[in-house]
Amino acid sequence: MQGHGLLEQQTLGNGRGEIMFCREWSLVKQIDPAISITPLRCKCWTCEECRPMRKARLVREARAGEPNLFWTLTTWRRAGLCPHKAARDLVNAWRQVRSEYIKKHGLGSLPFLAVFEETKAGWPHLHLVGRCRWLDQRWLSKRMRELIQAPVVDVRRARNAQQVVHYITKYIGKNPWRFVGTKRYWRSLDYLDAKAKALLRPVDGCSSAVIEKKGWREVAATYNRKHWFVIELINEFVVLPRVSRWKHLLPS
Repeated sequence: MQGHGLLEQQTLGNGRGEIMFCREWSLVKQIDPAISITPLRCKCWTCEECRPMRKARLVREARAGEPNLFWTLTTWRRAGLCPHKAARDLVNAWRQVRSEYIKKHGLGSLPFLAVFEETKAGWPHLHLVGRCRWLDQRWLSKRMRELIQAPVVDVRRARNAQQVVHYITKYIGKNPWRFVGTKRYWRSLDYLDAKAKALLRPVDGCSSAVIEKKGWREVAATYNRKHWFVIELINEFVVLPRVSRWKHLLPS
């Protein structure tokens, strides 16, 4: 549903799936000595509120992999070929090309992150960032022609950090598109090392969390009626116990 993301929540009690709209329910986390109340997001790419967050996350992932090479694979419009089939062909062709490249150069892997873009004509482009010495454009064009009759490819080396940021922002984080039978984006298991994954993983000191099937403002109001001290932040309520003990920590 465009503009109103949905989340399917598996309930522990009866095992039945329940459907909620984005931000309809709340996530209540215990972060001693406080409680954090945030709207539960669907995290769907089709949701107008969650899409910017997903795009920002994708850009962070792409940058965290520290790529030194960018390349784009395209496809030809041909009779009997639809954009969705063309996208699947691109995925299969890239798998084949990557496997051949690794064997040819005696490498253990070719770390990459790939993102689909829909052109104005509705056809797929596959943008990739990765780490390798070099990917020969003539060889890549030849193999793509032989595999799916799509020889138009572009290969660029990242000269500095500014070029990395520019390319990722312009192509990777532009508007990832999901064609039928493909993912919007994916990456090899080794594109992010343990350190990068740790930096991308949110850490908030949460000791426990529960889902409340109420709006976040309604949940906060419940705590307020119980004489807890409620502070409204951006997309979050922080609840502190014992008003007399914690009130002096807040700005007047």
